[in-house]
Amino acid sequence: MHKSLFALLALIVATFIATPVASACSCIWPPNVVEHYRGADHVVVGTVLGEREVGWDRIFRVRVHKTIKGCVEAGETVYLSTPLQSATCGANFTIGKTYVFMGGDDGMWQGDQVISVNSCGFNMPINSISTADRRYLLDRPVTCQGN
Repeated sequence: MHKSLFALLALIVATFIATPVASACSCIWPPNVVEHYRGADHVVVGTVLGEREVGWDRIFRVRVHKTIKGCVEAGETVYLSTPLQSATCGANFTIGKTYVFMGGDDGMWQGDQVISVNSCGFNMPINSISTADRRYLLDRPVTCQGN
């Protein structure tokens, strides 16, 4: 009896030790426009033109309509880089839809700005942003720190 109880206990312990721990995206705060604006290197309004996978990232090509923060000019193309998997906070955007994007400076690629974004950021369709948040963003003077 003791041997079978010990064998069962050993099997249970081995199962817990051998089972990998799954990790998922966990955002620290809800999308608050003021906090995200302050923490972003770039804030732009743009339309998604296309997407592709590069290694572990998904890259979105975006035509900028308005720059709120950063040194990108209206009419320019930028690339948004986000993790490929939603479990690692990868964001997903719809081609043809216009969003407000806030993200970090991720260098240049083929002469265009790359902005790092994720699903925890304030990256929302322009028509789903509250009037107060839209006013906060669109009424701000453009700030360029000479990236």
